[in-house]
Amino acid sequence: MESLFVMLIVIFTYNREKMVKELINSVPSHHRLVVIDDGTKGINRPLMYDICDTFYPTQHTGKKGFYNKWQLAFKDFNGSLDDYVCFLPDDVTNVDWESIERFTKQGWDNMRFAINLSNSGTR
Repeated sequence: MESLFVMLIVIFTYNREKMVKELINSVPSHHRLVVIDDGTKGINRPLMYDICDTFYPTQHTGKKGFYNKWQLAFKDFNGSLDDYVCFLPDDVTNVDWESIERFTKQGWDNMRFAINLSNSGTR
């Protein structure tokens, strides 16, 4: 039996609690999940701590400070044993996790790499 493939999934969120919960629920449970929140007011922090492997509530800094959120994400990845990381915003839907897993299993000569998913605004 093949062992489960584990990838670090990093979700960036701000003021989209419902969307981030839906995205979290779509992530296969064998992946490691990190959520970085950019200061959402009223987010259910106890729930986020419970459903994520790591939850970083940060102060809202907007687009100017988003670079710092990326630095936090890379720090988490660099300190981990994960070979792959997938970065995505909270508004990405219908992620094909099986295809991502197939892509990362193609054999990259033990190289660590990142995948960055984004929402193009089209459906």
